[in-house]
Amino acid sequence: MTLSLISSTPLNRIVGSHHVQFFTDDGLMVQRIRDHLLSALAMQAGGLAVVASPRREALVTALRNDPAAELALDEGQLQVLDAHDVLQTLLDGTTRPQREAFAREVLPRMDAMVRAH
Repeated sequence: MTLSLISSTPLNRIVGSHHVQFFTDDGLMVQRIRDHLLSALAMQAGGLAVVASPRREALVTALRNDPAAELALDEGQLQVLDAHDVLQTLLDGTTRPQREAFAREVLPRMDAMVRAH
């Protein structure tokens, strides 16, 4: 699980800034990520979480129980991406994640969150 909180800081200063934790309990993981993303909203920042299914669906459900988070999901201020899809995109047909694929696929999402909020 990777969680990035995006603020109005220029992208060249936040790329590589992320938080990784490992959990033995899926419910605790979903709650912790939800709390981080809600904290980002409280700071008027965006949040991007990359989470594997079925935990991704549980996280989206937990976020949609909060009206502000639901709006942020709908507006793209919060994004919860599927880990398998992101990995396939970053591998870009190779066996190792590609920096160019990250710049092409993930950075524009982060940049849009920063510009919009």
